[in-house]
Amino acid sequence: MEISSAKADEIDSYIRDNEKDCLQYNKLAIQLKGERRPLEVYKLPIELLIYNKRNGRFAAEILHKQDEIRRELDPSNAEDRKIIKELLLREDENATKLLKDDLIKVGQLEPGIITFDGVVINANRRMAVFEDLLEETSDSKYGFLTVARLPQNVDEKEIYRLEIDLQLSRPYRKEYGPINELLKVQEGIKIGLTPKQIASSLFGGFTEDDIKERLDRLKLIEDYLEYIEKPGEYEEVKRLHEHFIDLQDDISTLRKKNMNAKEIYSATITGFQLIIADVPHMDVRIIKNLMAEKNIKESLMESVEKVDRLLEDTQKVQEEGKEEQKEVEPKKTHKKRKPKALIKIAGEFKEDFKDLVDTYKAHKESDKPKTLLKRALSNLESIDPKNPNLKDTEIIRLLKNIVEIATKLIETK
Repeated sequence: MEISSAKADEIDSYIRDNEKDCLQYNKLAIQLKGERRPLEVYKLPIELLIYNKRNGRFAAEILHKQDEIRRELDPSNAEDRKIIKELLLREDENATKLLKDDLIKVGQLEPGIITFDGVVINANRRMAVFEDLLEETSDSKYGFLTVARLPQNVDEKEIYRLEIDLQLSRPYRKEYGPINELLKVQEGIKIGLTPKQIASSLFGGFTEDDIKERLDRLKLIEDYLEYIEKPGEYEEVKRLHEHFIDLQDDISTLRKKNMNAKEIYSATITGFQLIIADVPHMDVRIIKNLMAEKNIKESLMESVEKVDRLLEDTQKVQEEGKEEQKEVEPKKTHKKRKPKALIKIAGEFKEDFKDLVDTYKAHKESDKPKTLLKRALSNLESIDPKNPNLKDTEIIRLLKNIVEIATKLIETK
């Protein structure tokens, strides 16, 4: 994080000119480079401070907004500052309302933390609420934020460690949200920290393996986003975290059973297809069980191969269409939904998967013939005899098979 000397000079100047009202009596003790450091606390105009675009609590939302406007947000730009403020206020509207009521009644009790040049490390939402109140009321008391200022020589890694200490480790923190937590862990890797160093910075019993597991899960999520043609759009998976926990567990279990790359791939694509088809996360959990049964595994892998062929055919059609219109400049629009072809294919795959689950359950209950026969009878009675699909050759074949099996069971009673 580069230091803006011009902004730092502005803050220095304000502190010098307003030392009596600006400098607070209390100090804030924090951990820096493994040592306890008391920092001076100041009451500064919010106009001198900058929102932290890297704030892990709304990382996915920032990335989504940047994808939507097709450029990087610049917190020092007035228009972009408004965008970031609105994202913070809308992040959790109920929590924002409670915070707003609290700040109106009792004001700011705990100081935030800023970098030497005014980037708000901790207290971004409080600043957003103050800025909103200032616009609503024009009351100048809402134009200030009380903050501790970090020394000039604090590097990016120390700032990251401080952020996760303040926001991820503490039991009283506002929840990040699981996807934003994963992105925050990934940020530590990007700035050069090891999983072990990140784990040691989190005072909540995290281990190096915990961090590696989270990084692997984020990689799985990123592979999924690539698969649905929405790379980097983490908003798409905000409510699907449990699905990826279960899919990651499936894959881990299968690797421990020494399944080969093709089998792992089939399990992964099965998970992706089920997520696209919007199934409950518990349905994803059963993948490892299906892959443990030889015949069912083979059928599941055949279904995945079918999906791959359908997607390949769809891709060819799309490319041919692009070739025909290559002279026409395509209109750039922000994709907000999964491609229709993916949804249609996933819906068909879901039906195949349900059949395999039924087969798996039947195998597990092979010693309960009455249960299986009651279920089969119930299913057969549900079929409308006037349904035109009964003329389908595959259905006729299935009916004949049912008759043959029923006959054999009667003969061997």
